[in-house]
Amino acid sequence: MRCRICDGAEIQKVFSLGHQPFANALISPDKESCYEPKYPLELGFCPHCTQAQLIDTVPPEVLFTDYPYQSSACPAVVRNAKEIVERTVKERNLGSDSMVVEIASNDGYLLKNYDEHGIPRLGIDPAENVIRLDPKYDTGTRTAYFNKRLACELSEFRKADVIHANNVLAHVPDPNNFMQGIRELLKPTGVAIIEVPYARRMVERGEFDTIYHEHVFYWTLKTLTQLVMDNGLKILNAEGTELHGGTMRIWVGHPRREHFLKILEPEEINTFDFYAQLTSKAQQVSGNLWRALNRAKTDKKTVAAYGAAAKGTVLLNYAKIGTDLVQYVVDDAPSKQGKLMPGVHIPIYPPVKILEDPKPDYLLILAWNHAEDIIKRSQGFRGTFIIPIPELKTVRSWQ
Repeated sequence: MRCRICDGAEIQKVFSLGHQPFANALISPDKESCYEPKYPLELGFCPHCTQAQLIDTVPPEVLFTDYPYQSSACPAVVRNAKEIVERTVKERNLGSDSMVVEIASNDGYLLKNYDEHGIPRLGIDPAENVIRLDPKYDTGTRTAYFNKRLACELSEFRKADVIHANNVLAHVPDPNNFMQGIRELLKPTGVAIIEVPYARRMVERGEFDTIYHEHVFYWTLKTLTQLVMDNGLKILNAEGTELHGGTMRIWVGHPRREHFLKILEPEEINTFDFYAQLTSKAQQVSGNLWRALNRAKTDKKTVAAYGAAAKGTVLLNYAKIGTDLVQYVVDDAPSKQGKLMPGVHIPIYPPVKILEDPKPDYLLILAWNHAEDIIKRSQGFRGTFIIPIPELKTVRSWQ
């Protein structure tokens, strides 16, 4: 129960989602009858350093060695990657003598943009199944967890001009060691570009389904700044994006005396009471959704869902929504198709399923952070979309 960041005692529990399965542990139909473990999913708060974090954690090798998430299956993620690469190449004047490293490089969705510019790069990712999806990409990837030890090994050969770390800092069990690795691997003039889900937006919008076992930490600009400074680096710039329902992007480099970043963030968000709001917001969101789906069932309407995402697993299990209310889920990632959603065991199909007879009357968008893209891709659907978060909303398909 000690804080993983500052080692302070007395982590306080602020929100509980009960016992949940691993959000990305999709189930093969032939193993549906097998025992499926569930683990406590509780958010804690450190009153000393104000860092929000899970109370119980699972070893990374259990969660990430065989990982079904594919970044390239999400158009918004692909667009975000291309935009930041083009911006970085221009701003940093990168060329064939530069070196780029991406931590948690997944299926090559970001680094392939550097390939187009002829810029040397290295991916680091522990999920062998994802790396094997593209043999060409596999040749430029190190299958490993990033830490200070690995960074020291790599830096003996070459240091990085740019390090990307998108949506990985929330996952690592020891962020201090992670930041020390970045400091070791980064050139004196280099920059690390780090993206994390923004805890302020998560709480303000009631995005409680962002909390799952893979996400150990929940960052604000204040707590990120302290982490970076404690490990001999400095935040050079910070900005917010709407990706994933609210993302914070920071640029980190070696300290420069002339630079100072002012934290423009309300102090009241780094408090126990701020995070405690999640309980009532989660109950409201899940209650509204459960009642809407039950009305559809009473009216003899059919409901399918789009997006076998981790968010969807958390929402369905917390709201106790199973096959009696949602007949099936569709997802673009082939690695997820033919499996079952964890906990609730709703079957997953390719998106073409929603265009086959009988067509569903409602389509619940579980990957609500990609709602706009999903609606555009579902032009043949003639029913009603349900967007559950930040508040329940319905959208007619022809609007």
